[in-house]
Amino acid sequence: MHVSARGKVLARYVPQGLGLTGTDYPVVEALPSVLLHRKINRGFEGLAQLPGGDLVMALQSPLSLPDEDAGDASRTTRLLRFSPRERAVTAEYAYRFDPVDVVDPSEDDTSELKISSVVAVGGDRLLVEERTDKAARLQLVRLGRGANILGGRWDDATASPSLEQLDDPAAQGVPVLAKHLVIDLGTVDGVPGKIEGVARVDARTLALVNDNDFGMTDGADAFDAQGRLVDSGVETTVTYVRLPHAI
Repeated sequence: MHVSARGKVLARYVPQGLGLTGTDYPVVEALPSVLLHRKINRGFEGLAQLPGGDLVMALQSPLSLPDEDAGDASRTTRLLRFSPRERAVTAEYAYRFDPVDVVDPSEDDTSELKISSVVAVGGDRLLVEERTDKAARLQLVRLGRGANILGGRWDDATASPSLEQLDDPAAQGVPVLAKHLVIDLGTVDGVPGKIEGVARVDARTLALVNDNDFGMTDGADAFDAQGRLVDSGVETTVTYVRLPHAI
């Protein structure tokens, strides 16, 4: 994570123990060292600012603890609370995904679960987007003090089993964030796939933005016989959704 102004990096906040050198800006080892085990290209994906000024950052996927297989099979990821005033992480929370076939009935690969957006909705309440590339659901959580796991055994990368390996963390004493389903976007007509941005317009309205991956597709059909990229035809759009209840 870095803080910048007018294109200039003011500071970069990294996990403890990273040992990053050679920069022309300050590097602050302010994040838990356990984040060194993030899955490649699955770091912080969601960022929200709470009314008091604190930031909440969501890890897109579970950490690879103790290895990639454990991370791919896990349904437990983490949220961090960061104080810009203190320039420090002040809380860490365990967040539990629903089973992948609940989020997306067409999917059976747990590693496809991701968080791509978090939205502050007042107080310590947060909307969290659980998604695959085809489906998304929005959950409401409250960041209570009793759910803080910062500095405990789950920040020790040598803990066995790891937080990510627990089949039922709550049953084993981990204060997993309680959540309430606000809306299943798969039940709303006109919502495109791969929703990666969510914003609160008002208490009953959300704005959604999809990622079209620059028109790229996966697999053998991504390029034509001349090796040229085949445009998927998917456009990035803003879609407005009315919620069943105010949040």
